[in-house]
Amino acid sequence: MTTVGTAAKYLPIIKSMSEAEVASEIVNPRELLLDRYLYKSTRLEIAYAPFDYINTRAKIVIVGITPGKQ
Repeated sequence: MTTVGTAAKYLPIIKSMSEAEVASEIVNPRELLLDRYLYKSTRLEIAYAPFDYINTRAKIVIVGITPGKQ
């Protein structure tokens, strides 16, 4: 799924959430959870985290992994 496709999928979900529901998703993602893995004895979760702007014509994308909920 492309970034734009992902944004289109999750935007209605985010719009429908209250502030309390968004805060709950940060602690324990369910609606915005993309995938879950078990690596050795560590649980890894990948959740959708929107940005303010997506340049759909970008020639380069910088992707970073941030541990935790920073």
